[in-house]
Amino acid sequence: MRILHFADLHLGVENYGRPDAATGLHTRLLDFLRSFDFIVDTAITRQVDLALFCGDAFRSREPLTNLQCLFAERIRRLVEAEIPVLILAGNHDLPPLPGKHSALEIYPILSVPGVEVALTPGLRRIETKSGSLQVACLPSLSLNAQRSTLNENPAVIEIQDGSNNVLQIINEMLSQLSDDCPAILAAHVMVKGAYVSSGAYLNPKSEITLPREALARPEFAYVALGHVHTFQDLNPNGTPPLVYCGSPERVDFGEEKEDKGFVIAEIGEVESSQLASRSLGEGRFSVPSPNNKFIASYEFVETPARKFITVDVQLEPGSGTTQVLEAIAEQEIEDSVVKLVLHSSEEMAVDVREIQRALGGAAFATPVSREVEHPPARLRAPELAQHWGNPLAALEEYLHTTRYSEERKAQLRAAAQKLLEARAGA
Repeated sequence: MRILHFADLHLGVENYGRPDAATGLHTRLLDFLRSFDFIVDTAITRQVDLALFCGDAFRSREPLTNLQCLFAERIRRLVEAEIPVLILAGNHDLPPLPGKHSALEIYPILSVPGVEVALTPGLRRIETKSGSLQVACLPSLSLNAQRSTLNENPAVIEIQDGSNNVLQIINEMLSQLSDDCPAILAAHVMVKGAYVSSGAYLNPKSEITLPREALARPEFAYVALGHVHTFQDLNPNGTPPLVYCGSPERVDFGEEKEDKGFVIAEIGEVESSQLASRSLGEGRFSVPSPNNKFIASYEFVETPARKFITVDVQLEPGSGTTQVLEAIAEQEIEDSVVKLVLHSSEEMAVDVREIQRALGGAAFATPVSREVEHPPARLRAPELAQHWGNPLAALEEYLHTTRYSEERKAQLRAAAQKLLEARAGA
C-alpha cells in the first residue's frame, strides 16, 4: 500500500512577490500551486493508494474563495484518478470563533465522494485499491481554537490540562484498532524535539507539545506528521517512523537552506513484502517498522520550490559597489528570491541602480539591508570607569583630567568635603 503524505501548503502566502500580469494571481501563489501540482502529478504517476494531507491548506483561517477553488481543483484531480483523499485540519484550517465553519467543511457538507475531512480526532477506515487502511486522525489541538470543537466528539476529553488528555485521545483510538489491516497515525501537532527552522506559522504558547513516546506506538506502522515545515524523522532508529514531511514551498528566509517536498510511504506485510530489506536508492530512506505483520518504509521527494538566497557582503573601505556586484555574480540568483545584506564599519555609498540591475534576474529582490557596525564608544578618560570607594579620590581623578584653574579645583574640593560632612552628620 502506497501513501502520499504532504502538509502545510499555506496557500495565500504572498511575501516576496508581486501580482502576475498574465494570470492576475500573485507570483508567490503561483509558486505554491506549482509545487502542489507536482504533488498531484506524482500521486497519479506513482499510482498511490491514498493522498494524506496533514493540515494547513491555507494561510488564513478564512481564505478567499479563489484560494478555496484552486485547492479544490487539485483535490478533484486526485479523486478523478481514483485516489482517495484524507484531509486533516491544521491550526490554520480551524474556524476562528465558535459557530463558524472551516473552509474544509465544504467537502463533508457536500458529501464529496473520495474525500474525507478530519476536523476532530477519531479513527477512520479508508478503503483503497490495495485494501483497507486504518488512520487514527489527530487534527490540530490548538488550545484556543480547538477546545470547543473537541467537545463535539464524545470520545474526546476536554484538553485544558494539556498533553495528558491527548494521550487519552490516542489510547481511545488505539482501543478501536483491528488487526486485519495496517494502521497509521496522522497528526497536525508539535512534537517535542522537532527541529524548527522557521517559527513564522507556529505559536508554542497556544498549542500542546507532545512527547515522541505519545505517538511512537507499536500498533502504528507509520506516523504522518504536519505543522513543522522541516522534513525529519523523529524516530529514525526506532519503530514506527515519526515523519514530518515538511512544507512543499518556502515561506520565509528561515527555510532558505531546507529541501522542500513530501513523503511517499509504503506499507506491507512482513511475510510478503521486501520493504525491510530493499534499498530505495540514493537520497531515499528505508526504515522497517514491525507492527505485528505490517512494516513501513518511506522516501522523501523534493518539489520544484522557489530558491531563497541571502547575499551577505562585508564591505571593505573603498570597495563599495564593485564588491557588491562581485558578491552577487558569485550566486546563482536567476529566478530566486534574493536578500542582499551589506555590512560595514561606517556608512558607505553604493550605486543602488547598478545593484538593482545586477539583481534583475531574480524572481524577487528584497530591499537592500544595511548593517553599520559602529565601534564601541571610547571613554574620554578610561580610568574614570574604575570603581572608586572613596568619593574624594574619585573627585581628584576627575579634577586631574580637567582644565579647571587651581582656584576652581579648590572650591570643588571644599564643596565636596562639606557635602560628605553633612551626610555623615545626618
